[in-house]
Order: sequence, then structure tokens, then C-alpha cells
Amino acid sequence: RGPDLVPALLGVLKAGAAYLPLDPSYPGERVRYLVEDGRPVVVLTSAGADAVLAGAEDVEVVRVEDLTEDLAELPATRPAVPLHPQNPLCALYTSGSTGRPKGALLHHHAVTNRLRGMVDQYGFHPGDRVVHKSPLGFDPHLWECFVPLLTGGRIVMAAPGGHRDPGYLLDLCERSRITCCDVVPSMLRALLDHGGLSARAADLRLMLCGGEELSPDLAAEFLRQLPGARLNNMYGPTETTIDATTHQVTAPVPPGRTSIGRPVPGSRVYVLDAALRVQPVGVPGELCIGGVPLARGYHRRPGLTADRFVPDPFSAGGRLYRTGDLVRWRADGTVEYLGRLDHQIKIRGQRIEPAEIETALVEHPTVDQALVTAVPDADGTPQLVAYLTERPGAAHLDAEPLAAGPLRAFLAERLPAAMVPGVLVRLEAFPLLANGKVDLKRLPSAPGERLVVERTYEAPADALEEVLAGIWHDVLKADRVGAQDDFYDLGGHSLLATQVVSRINTMLRVEVSLRSFVGISTVRQLAAVVRDTARAAGGHDADQIAELVLQISRLQADEIAAQLQA
Repeated sequence: RGPDLVPALLGVLKAGAAYLPLDPSYPGERVRYLVEDGRPVVVLTSAGADAVLAGAEDVEVVRVEDLTEDLAELPATRPAVPLHPQNPLCALYTSGSTGRPKGALLHHHAVTNRLRGMVDQYGFHPGDRVVHKSPLGFDPHLWECFVPLLTGGRIVMAAPGGHRDPGYLLDLCERSRITCCDVVPSMLRALLDHGGLSARAADLRLMLCGGEELSPDLAAEFLRQLPGARLNNMYGPTETTIDATTHQVTAPVPPGRTSIGRPVPGSRVYVLDAALRVQPVGVPGELCIGGVPLARGYHRRPGLTADRFVPDPFSAGGRLYRTGDLVRWRADGTVEYLGRLDHQIKIRGQRIEPAEIETALVEHPTVDQALVTAVPDADGTPQLVAYLTERPGAAHLDAEPLAAGPLRAFLAERLPAAMVPGVLVRLEAFPLLANGKVDLKRLPSAPGERLVVERTYEAPADALEEVLAGIWHDVLKADRVGAQDDFYDLGGHSLLATQVVSRINTMLRVEVSLRSFVGISTVRQLAAVVRDTARAAGGHDADQIAELVLQISRLQADEIAAQLQA
């Protein structure tokens, strides 16, 4: 992510090729899998971001910094490349129910159809300033990048990881006078809770929201704080290119579930039963989508493609994508989302197949069985919970006993940060139904034998630990944070971890990565990571800066106390 990103994408497309995004924040093992499965002819990267490719064989790596002289000698005219509208434009990998990610192949016709539809629908114009914040592995990046280019608007590129930090996004909105933005509802909630939205996002005219269910109270609060802005609730799996339905939410917001709207141009929407028969208004059924937006299928997955992309009984030669989402038609002609027909879950906008996490868990030498689900926390926000049983005879193996910190570190080497469960629960055995399947209703909602270590409070030992504990206190809104308190036991998750990392990088001038944070769980462990990172970078001394931060905060506290006393 940076200034070279947009011309790199355009260069790939002008060459007639398709792009496969590789996120540098992903664990190396996952990146190597994507390279092996995607089989790219070349990996285009930049210095410093290519370390994650270590171990990826039989692929040519080209760094943009090495192309300067070659580019100067090439013509500036459009290359004469024959292109068919059905040619693939990009391969976006999503979580897979088989335990491995799968790549949805989006084609040119689907993307251009939706981009032009969005331009007409939302009235994009040359004065718009669009924040490009979505990771390239998520399809909203398509409109954030290409709509401003189609209309003469401006792309404002967010910093890597900035899409998870509400404070950073508000600063960006204020500094760059952002007019259009796309967020998941959980981030919209974080932006509203952060405060100052009406002042810092005063130029915002369009907020697109999707990826999770948008609650009426959240929509109402946004419209209350920014009454002049337009709010649209978007729905669409990656396989249907950006969005398949959309609904403009207006005040006053009615109670109940927020509608996901009507089909976008080029999209056909059906509510069907298991035999693909049309369901009447008010009767739940599976949402099936046809028309131009459908992906070509899954890369090198013909069986899975045939299972999800089925012949359209209502259009000769057409196809339908079976979403697995349970919906119903409302009397007003809009669609209401009711839930899932399978075990797929959404956490902070990311589509997650529990089977992929479960596959990674049982690769651990001490784990026998694993089951992953989403359980609401105290605020009603879903969090990933993994239920585990220990392998018989594991005590005789060389592996360590099941413990939260090492197990999370094990997963962090294999999965993106958002897919590492915040809660790990050990069970003696899974509760079973008469047919031998796991009885999900009997799993403990309040974790019983949670993989945590009960600790008494231990005060921070030095200035760095004190600053880090203060950051955790602010982000987690915890009463008291000790040096050995567990981040996840205090209610932490990947979105909050990003906020912690952002504050560390800003306050201590140390570029700590989110991936390094996932494998640790206490303030003391994090302090060691910060010191090691600062030392490796050869920059400032983290402990000295922490001492300065404390001195400044104490001075401010003394001044405030003096003014209050006066």
C-alpha cells in the first residue's frame, strides 16, 4: 500500500493480466499457500514487503524500485492487448469451508458494470475525495480505487493498517476533507464512539456500510451526528462483485432489522427453497443471485464452483450463485437478511469459515478436536471462540501443554490476525447429539475452563510498561491494567489490537507490526517486542521515549490540578 499501488494495478490490467493480492501482513505460510494455489507468473512488490515471500518457489519476483530505468525506455502508448469482457480481472481469496482459502475470479464485465452503476447511483464527481482503505483482498477496494479515476475525483490512500484505527481514519477525514467512505458496521460504531465525527468528517457526503448487519440504532446515531450525509447499507459476497443489493437508510430509522435493499443494476435476486423454487413474500429462503456481477467461479476449484454456481432455472444459459444466506422479501419489495444457513460467520466485516481455523488448530500437536464459532461479548459484538479437546497421551509428547499464549502464537504463524480466536476454551469432551454431531446449544456460552492463567495484579516495572499499560487502559476501557494481564482476557480483539499498535507507533516512534502483536498477550511481552523492534531499526530508544511521555503526562496532570485548585 502506497503511491505505487494504483499504477501497479493499472499496469497489470493494461497488460491484459489479472492480479492476485498478497497482503504483507499475512503470515508467511499463508502467503506461500496463495502463491502455490494462485500460480502467478510474477510477483510485483517493493523493497521491504518481499520478505514474506521467503520459501515461495518457482515464482519471479519483481521489485518496483528496480524498474525505474526500464520504464523510462518504454513507450507511453496504450498496449495493444486483446481483451474479452469475461477475462479475469482479479482473484480474491476468501476463507474456505474445506480448511483452505479459495480464490474468486472476478471478470472485467462484472467490475465495470458495478463501477458505472455506482457512479450513476451515488453521483460521484470530480470534487469527490475517496479514502482508499480496504485491503486489496476485499472487493470494496475496487470502487475505492477505480471510481475516482473514472470520474476525475481524488484517491486518498490510507496508511497500511489504517483501516482498523478509528482515530487515524477520523484524522484522515479531517485532514483530507474526505467526501466518500466505505466501512463495516463495527468500524462505524468505533468511529461514532471515538467522538467528534460531525466536526472531523464534516465534508462526508456518502457513507457506504457493508460486510456485517447494520443495526437500526447504529444507523440512527450516524444520521443524527451527520444529518447531511447519505448512508447506504450494502450487501454482496465477493462472488457477486462489490455489492448485489443496496438500501439507502433515512431518518427516522424504523425498528427491526435494517433492509439490505433492492438489486443493483445488472443483478438478479431470488429467494428460493432447497429445490430452487421461488418463496413468497415473508417466507424465508436462500438468497440466490444471478446476472452480470457473478464471478467466473473459483480458481482451480471446479467441484466447488459447480456446487455454488448453479444453472439459473429462470434464465436460459444463466447461472445463480447460492449465497448460503437466509433472507425474505418484505412487502415493500426489499430484502431482509435473517442469518446463515451454514456455519460461516462474519467478524468485523471479514468472512470467516470456521473450518479453516479448526484445520489450523488440529495441526497443533496437543489439540485433538477443535470447533470454532462466534459468541457475543458483553456489548453484543461477536467474538471468535475456539473450543478444544486435548489429544490423548499429549502429556507424553514433546509438545507443551495447551496454553493460550503459545497456541495463539502458533495460529498467528498460519492465519491472518482477524482469524485468531480471542477466546480459547478447553473441554474434556464435546457434547454430542444422538446422531453423533456436536450439540452447539450445549457448548458453554460463558467459557468454563478457559485457557488463561489466573494472575494477581502486578504493577508495571518501568516507564515503557507503564506507557503500554496506559494505552491498553484507554483502548480496552479497563479499570486497571497490570504487567501480566492478558490482552484478550480484558476484552481485546484484532480491531482493538490495531488501535494499540497505532498508538505505540505514534507515541513511541516504533513501527510495531500487528502480526508481532498477535503472538503476545501481556504488557510485559509487548514491552519486549517494542524494545527488540526499536533496537533492530537502529532508531530511538523506546525506554527513553517512554520516560519522556510519562514526564509530559505528569506535567499536564500537575498543571490541570493547579488550575482546578486555583
